[in-house]
Amino acid sequence: MNRPKKINKTKINIDGKDIKLTDKKIKLLDVLSDPNYKKDTLTSKLKRIGMTHQYYYQLMKDSEFLKLLKLRNISTVVSYSPHIIKSVIDKAMSGNYMQQKLALEMSGDYTPQSPLINILIDNSNAVRSENELDKEITSLFNPIDITKEDNTNDT
Repeated sequence: MNRPKKINKTKINIDGKDIKLTDKKIKLLDVLSDPNYKKDTLTSKLKRIGMTHQYYYQLMKDSEFLKLLKLRNISTVVSYSPHIIKSVIDKAMSGNYMQQKLALEMSGDYTPQSPLINILIDNSNAVRSENELDKEITSLFNPIDITKEDNTNDT
């Protein structure tokens, strides 16, 4: 799995303004955006990079630093997205119903309905329950047996 590239600049330009990056800021951006540390406590993250809570809270009030953190988090998500998509598809193909719905949502082929809406009307004006629609969605992910002979006549 690709990890996001480490920041190795001393200045970065955001919205036409140069922002100075110190080693501590870079280390904090890395540790806060790296999914491998997501379960670590804030204290252990700060200890890992040698930063005090006081300096951390000071940076969390800095709008420029918060912009950098947001951009870094977006970059992290983008770098992991191929792995995330593959994982969703693998789980959907193995029969995981929630991942099947998620895969269809991601492709734009399914839009979840509000819990208040229990039925939908399709083009033929036939009423189908949400349960029936869910079964139809599940059937889209059932593996197709290509070894079976097709007995239908195409005449």
